[in-house]
Amino acid sequence: MGGMRRMAVPLSIVATLAIAMMLFNLKQRVGSLEKELTQVNRDIGDHRETIHVLRSEWSFLNQPARIAEQAKNILGMERIPPKRLIRLEDLPVRVPSDGITQIAGSPQAVPGARVPTIHGGSRP
Repeated sequence: MGGMRRMAVPLSIVATLAIAMMLFNLKQRVGSLEKELTQVNRDIGDHRETIHVLRSEWSFLNQPARIAEQAKNILGMERIPPKRLIRLEDLPVRVPSDGITQIAGSPQAVPGARVPTIHGGSRP
């Protein structure tokens, strides 16, 4: 029984040292993870700020008046006057080779329908 007591003290010292080293390593790892978490949270804040700035810029760039101005200045585009617009029904009908006419805008074929012709001249 005396031999076990002599072994118990050195074993408890070794166990205590082992536990102390594990706790020290755990503390170091937790500290490292806390630093990493702080950096990640800082990065998230930076990214949110960047997203906010980009959304503001996007809102500015997508203003219809600004786009119209840019289209006119850079591309030379202007609004189409209403007299140049036509309805789908006013488009001429294309005659397929099988002789069945299809009315523009209509999914149904109309056999024997009158086909309007386009005469030469200037376009509106």
